[in-house]
Amino acid sequence: MSLNKSEVEQFENKGYLILDEVFEKELTLEFCINLINIINSFKLEKINIQNYQNLDLKELSEITLKSLHTLELIDHKYIKIIYDTIRDTDLLYRMTNSKKILNSIYRLMGHNNKIPLYVKQVACRIDMPNDNTFSLDWHQEAHYSIKGSQFIQLWAPIINNVGKENGSIKILESSNLEGVTETIDYVPKVGHAQYKPKQEIIDKYNEIQIELKLGQVLLFSNTLIHKSGVNSSEHPRLTLLAHYHNPLNQKFLESIGQKEIEPASRNTYKQSS
Repeated sequence: MSLNKSEVEQFENKGYLILDEVFEKELTLEFCINLINIINSFKLEKINIQNYQNLDLKELSEITLKSLHTLELIDHKYIKIIYDTIRDTDLLYRMTNSKKILNSIYRLMGHNNKIPLYVKQVACRIDMPNDNTFSLDWHQEAHYSIKGSQFIQLWAPIINNVGKENGSIKILESSNLEGVTETIDYVPKVGHAQYKPKQEIIDKYNEIQIELKLGQVLLFSNTLIHKSGVNSSEHPRLTLLAHYHNPLNQKFLESIGQKEIEPASRNTYKQSS
């Protein structure tokens, strides 16, 4: 079903839109089983998940999250391996390229017909309880991607609901109307580079924390100022991410030669073209 006029206007004016009932339960089950198979492949004495095939979604989710937390306590390298592996699986491709998501993005970009979409930075974030090492402060996604590109970001729970307790995403509603802002940049010794908008910009807008149920998807503008909350729950928070670029945009064509990287060492708006 295509988005209606009021939904498009909300995205344009507030910078975000929530889609309901995007993912089927079976995809989450498949995702959990994929993770369990990877975890078991490490062949660690402390983690050996057996007889999981007949578990329901709630039980499967709990054992998956507990196992991920145990892996983090053993050695963070295992979480890194899972992160790097799962992002390029066919399952994440299917989840980020569902017909409902793509049709919504076409409409939000102003195209009623299909256009080619350049999908990048597909990943499943794994945020451990009370650990902000790899979190970003307030930021716009524009600074972490292709300079001048028109793109929309996806953010969605992938195993369980996300709320205040496990650190759901916070936004500054309508801050997308600022366009790409000036930033104060700093690179910590550990974690991602931070490209934070100036405080006077942040202070202009109301902060909203968006809670999402499993199956819902948040789409937001690449200029919407946002950040994740603190995961103060007992379990990891897993969220699906993706960027959808419009490759027909002239700025995209001019900038595509730039090397695109993960948030680490450069602000694309402070690089020479």
